Amino acid sequence: MSFRSLGLALFLLLLTALSSTATEVPRSVEEGWAWPIAVIPPSDGWDSPSGLSVAPVVEYAQGLVNDSIEGIKEHDVFFRLESGDVFDSSDMARWRKEGFLAVVSFADERVNRVLADSWRQGDPVLLLADDSSTALRDEKEVVKAGLFALDLHDSYVTRAAVETAVSILPPASEVGLLSDRLAEYLSRGARAVSRGLREGGLNSQVFWVAGGGTDSFSMMAQEMLGFGSDMVVVWMTDMAAREFYRQLRVLDGSVPVWSGGVSLDGIVGLEGIMTADQDLPLRSDKAIKTLKTDVWDATRVRVPDSPLAAKAYACCQWVFQGLRDAEKADSEHLAKVMASTKGIPLGSESLEINPVTHRPSVKKVAVVRAKGGKWVQGEMLFLSESGAGYYFGTPKDER
Repeated sequence: MSFRSLGLALFLLLLTALSSTATEVPRSVEEGWAWPIAVIPPSDGWDSPSGLSVAPVVEYAQGLVNDSIEGIKEHDVFFRLESGDVFDSSDMARWRKEGFLAVVSFADERVNRVLADSWRQGDPVLLLADDSSTALRDEKEVVKAGLFALDLHDSYVTRAAVETAVSILPPASEVGLLSDRLAEYLSRGARAVSRGLREGGLNSQVFWVAGGGTDSFSMMAQEMLGFGSDMVVVWMTDMAAREFYRQLRVLDGSVPVWSGGVSLDGIVGLEGIMTADQDLPLRSDKAIKTLKTDVWDATRVRVPDSPLAAKAYACCQWVFQGLRDAEKADSEHLAKVMASTKGIPLGSESLEINPVTHRPSVKKVAVVRAKGGKWVQGEMLFLSESGAGYYFGTPKDER
């Protein structure tokens, strides 16, 4: 067995020990000199490439505190790696009963939505590490006090579409948008872009299809080009976006096309199509290469996923900074200071949290273009969750 394989095997044994049952907390937590934080695994588990990009980073961050002379206010921290892939409101109540101050989740939107919906005042802070979809707001569109997310909301794609169109097109250019009227998440995104384009000095027109049918895509492409579209923005499902793109390219091979509301993998084969990605800048960030080296030195595990590693470290530091600044070590005081934390290291970025959105005030986003079946990084944007084209605040019935 190679040294690397031995190191990984030992680390997996450590994961087994750290992935505790619901009642297991160390004496340091029971006696009050270690502050407990729960960590929810990625959907494919701790022994997956995703899990092995998070767990060793969490161990490394914990060691930085616990091996220091003062710790955090003369306290250690204890990260418990939770086991399983199903979490619900009963788990939030359990963490609260056990005295956990925060829960950092690397789970998917399905799990995060359940936990976010069930969060109540006095529950541990819930920090979503890798989720741009789950809403942090209540039914009145006010962000819940103890919910936070490291990613920008999905609507960053609408903001990026607006900024890209305004930057590459002359004033008063025509932009045609295609969307499905029956899919609210798609139609709302298209309306947000349409409004943002008008605010940016461009003319826009939304062309609607009902239910995502493909029969009329050729006719729709002809109509959009007849409108004089200098750029086309597609807000459809993966399959519909691919079919429309092919029909459009039969008629015109040069008009720029932007896509939103779809998975990156679903459209990467459409040569030249553009969209935005907030993870791509992390893949080539030199600061993350240094982080991965430090994690290797501490754990003898090579981290495979740079964006996840960067997010894991950033979330740990966000919670640590909150514990340093909070007047009292409870979830309520922790939430108050985490809502305006500054200096969170995400790779080479230093993030500041917006107290209104509980997400980063400004974050680096890459405009990407499909080339040869891969995404090629283009212009870098620094986006905030406000301004022209932003998703929230766009009336659902706007036309």
